[in-house]
Amino acid sequence: MKNLARHHLLLIAILLVGAGLRAIAMQDEFWLDEAWSAIDVRGQTISQIYTTYVDNNHLLNSFWMRAVNNPSNWIVYRIPSVLAGIGSIALAYTIGRRRNVACAILSALVIAISFPLLVYSTEARGYSLAIFFALACYALLLHNRWPILYWLCAILGLLSHLTFAVFLISGVGFQPTRKKILNFHMIPLVTLLIIYLTFARHLKIAGGPPMQLFQVIWETARLFAGSALLAFLLILISLIDLARRRDSRLWMLVAPLLMLLASSRPEIVYPRYFLIPATFLLLLATEEIALVRRCAIPTALFIAFAVCNLYRDVQFIRYGRGGYLTAFNYIARNTPANPPTVGALWLGEAGDHDTRVRRLLEFYQPYIPKKIVLLKPPMQPEWLLVTSPTPQMPMILLDHYQFEEVFPHYGPSGWTWYLYHRAPTR
Repeated sequence: MKNLARHHLLLIAILLVGAGLRAIAMQDEFWLDEAWSAIDVRGQTISQIYTTYVDNNHLLNSFWMRAVNNPSNWIVYRIPSVLAGIGSIALAYTIGRRRNVACAILSALVIAISFPLLVYSTEARGYSLAIFFALACYALLLHNRWPILYWLCAILGLLSHLTFAVFLISGVGFQPTRKKILNFHMIPLVTLLIIYLTFARHLKIAGGPPMQLFQVIWETARLFAGSALLAFLLILISLIDLARRRDSRLWMLVAPLLMLLASSRPEIVYPRYFLIPATFLLLLATEEIALVRRCAIPTALFIAFAVCNLYRDVQFIRYGRGGYLTAFNYIARNTPANPPTVGALWLGEAGDHDTRVRRLLEFYQPYIPKKIVLLKPPMQPEWLLVTSPTPQMPMILLDHYQFEEVFPHYGPSGWTWYLYHRAPTR
């Protein structure tokens, strides 16, 4: 009884740590994808949102954004994702508890401190919700009861993000029987078909840098483990054990890879699309480590994973997704003329850079003391926002602009902005 109470106290402590990290991380500024969604849903009805065929439209998140209707503080938009992130910690404990208490505690801890799960559970997107509903569906499949609740979670998962479909399809292969397929999977699969016919097949890609197949796999591994080598070791441990035991959960890892290989446009597939299978991979690897915890190598891997993720958590909390409003306010304060003029320059990446800055400016303009005007080339604005991995500038511009300030970011969402001011005329 005392051991049980101690384990419950550990779970509460882990939940508090996970909730605390998310409460701090949700305070930073909106980045482009969040601002884009918030702008698009303004004044729209539910049916209009459903027929906005852009991949940035995560339906359940968009419905929530429309329901709260342009609050004075944009943090309100992030509340469902944060709650889903905290709920995922509790679900990880529940799933791990079927093995043993050590597995339950370690599983909850892994989800609580995971860097990518911290990032995506504190931004107003559909990824955190999709992960939560995938874990909830998996827990229901393990218990083999409450099919109606499974239907509800599966449908909400599909509305959260379409990558949930990969979990839904691979879930059919989990302990498959005719009765289980009919009771649990038929209604969600029919719903998936309806959503595909009425929404998914019409989607257009809003934009983003193209990625090669190997780059997607490599970046996904680095994102979750902090080190590609560490990630591949964790994957190897899980796959070998699953194959040895002929565990049907193997499909949950293999199906996303098959989806990537079969994709007609792999260049528009990004690491964030593999958040659900990567989360299950973390839980499977944690399960193996918990079962052989007296062995030095798995223990060392877990410690390395924890250190890498906690370091990145701290860096993310420090820098966030970028300082967009901070940059706009800096420009407004340091421009005596009215209105300030701004230009945009992206280095090392193709895309409509003016549209990206214009969207962010449109979202943040009510919070800026002066109206800022975005100028396009060949006009020369007073300020130039440069997005680049390093504070570099084309030589042709160095005679016209001088470096002023940097507004950093950390992690997979957002950009670092380097601000340049037009040099005085010589």
